Amino acid sequence: MSDGHEKLKAATTPEAADEIAKEAGFAMPAEDIQSMQSQS
Repeated sequence: MSDGHEKLKAATTPEAADEIAKEAGFAMPAEDIQSMQSQS
């Protein structure tokens, strides 16, 4: 796993996860982040 993926998993809100994703160089829709969080 990449460090960015660990940061995404640690994000507590879709907005925070989106900011981390942007810093890592990619954008992810909040809906995708919410679905990832609900699966874990």
